[in-house]
Amino acid sequence: MDIQENYWATEGENIDNKELDNVIYRNADITEFLYTETKNFIIAPKGVGKTIILKAKRYLFEKTAKEKRNQEIAENEGEKNSILFYPSSNPYLDFASSFGYLDKKMIGFLSKWENCKKLWQIALQLSIISYFSAHSRVPIDPDFIKSLPETLSDVYRKNENVDPTQMLRSILMLSVSEFQSLYNVKNVEIDKLYSGKIQSGICIFIDRIDQALEEYPLAVWIGLQVGLIEAAWDLTRANHHVKIYSSIRLEAYANYVSKNKQAMRGNITLLKYTASDLKQILNKLSKYYTDGSFEDFIGIREVTHPETGHSESIFDCALRHTLSRPRDLVCIGASFRKLSDDPTYNFRYAVNETSHHEIGTTIFVEKNKFIPNLGQDVARNRFFGLIHKNVLTYDEMVEICRVYNNKSTCGLTCEQCAQVHPFCELYNIGLLGVIERNDHSSTVENVQRFLQPWEIMPEHEVNLPRSSNCYLIHPCLNHTIRMRRRNVFESIVFITVGNGLEWKNGYDQCVELNTIIRLVKDITLRKELVSELGKLINNANRPEGDFSKQAERVRKIAIGIAEVADKASRIVDFGLIIAKCFND
Repeated sequence: MDIQENYWATEGENIDNKELDNVIYRNADITEFLYTETKNFIIAPKGVGKTIILKAKRYLFEKTAKEKRNQEIAENEGEKNSILFYPSSNPYLDFASSFGYLDKKMIGFLSKWENCKKLWQIALQLSIISYFSAHSRVPIDPDFIKSLPETLSDVYRKNENVDPTQMLRSILMLSVSEFQSLYNVKNVEIDKLYSGKIQSGICIFIDRIDQALEEYPLAVWIGLQVGLIEAAWDLTRANHHVKIYSSIRLEAYANYVSKNKQAMRGNITLLKYTASDLKQILNKLSKYYTDGSFEDFIGIREVTHPETGHSESIFDCALRHTLSRPRDLVCIGASFRKLSDDPTYNFRYAVNETSHHEIGTTIFVEKNKFIPNLGQDVARNRFFGLIHKNVLTYDEMVEICRVYNNKSTCGLTCEQCAQVHPFCELYNIGLLGVIERNDHSSTVENVQRFLQPWEIMPEHEVNLPRSSNCYLIHPCLNHTIRMRRRNVFESIVFITVGNGLEWKNGYDQCVELNTIIRLVKDITLRKELVSELGKLINNANRPEGDFSKQAERVRKIAIGIAEVADKASRIVDFGLIIAKCFND
């Protein structure tokens, strides 16, 4: 491969089959899916690699089948049970596109996934019959074709191979009554053709159903995805020659109930990654695209937060600005440019550009069906205009929510309130963090916690955890909120926000201290005060003389600032408490 300058493929369809082994990271779940015939369905949120992994499964299976066939020919045994792979090599997967206009009756019909399953059952069977007929050169009975509704018979006449999504699109052109008639009259006959005609192996790969359904209501979006895997599961059991592989979104899978769901679990791979997985993915891709580790590619190993003084590896910095999805990290790699001789500047630019202008905006489009309020641009911008800092207390959130809903008071819990719940929506999509007790470490008592992409909340859930002392705005939103507030948005001093980071003893005092510091209107004076407080906190473990002198310096600076002069002693006391907590 001729590698372009800093070319990182961010879409699975743009990766050539010959590159797959170089770019796919294999943890235990992915390895099992790739090499296990009975793992039919890969389920995950957007941006975690469903397409490329499904593509790799087809490539591996088809390669193995060809090698076996060639071996049989070489041993003069002839071809035994040749396996068909569909769709044809271009496209490599059956990518769904829009299914067109659906009238109200059809929308209502498809709002039940059981009906969607019936549509997929007919579409898959008719498609597979067309594949096998074209391959075997045994035409489908003309009388059978003639007996079908005109939209379906036309598809058969015009195409040798009809992909499942193409067949479904034709079925959806029928009225509800026409489809029900087709199902009731032809279902048994189609079953017989499917069971009797298909007598050798056939593998079908279907992807991107979710994207084809974006224009339809949530119930339809869920129904046509889960209906696919339900129908495919039944059909593969009804005819062992047929294997159907597909991807669907985790949000759809998590929001439906079926008697088959538990039984299907063995055929499903739920895709998720640990931080260690994500680091290995980034280094594997960096090795392929740049011939070095991610650190070699960037040119530095660590960065220091410009506002909090927190030092971290470049991977940790990149990760906390993302939603812990592989695509987010790939986009950071793709955005990196040598804009200056300062690698730290170049790295920060790539991280911020990706985090603020891609992740922090596209997530609301990707999740819009599950955030009925914040999925709307006007509502979201108005809400962001009310958020004044990146760490909020519960009472501050209640006040923002009250103003947003134009209410005079708010004395109810979220579960009891009939108003819109913007903070609950942020929490549900991983953009509002909480403080949780850390049960996995004896040294770190509390950690910051953002819901991860594979932790899907029930549809429109409004249950915001109340156990948290503070609530955290995800770093990918900072720039957007700051723009909505014309730069009047504060990052709490001395606190670095990020999933999995420690919530240190003393951070609650940092939040209170920030409330006082915000009273200082002069930006230069405020920065000076924060800088000297930082020296006080960081020098707390030095000799007593240095420590006391720095505390006195902070006091004198505070006394000299009109807005906080009467709070100088309180500022120093907060600084001393924080210093003790940080350095214990």
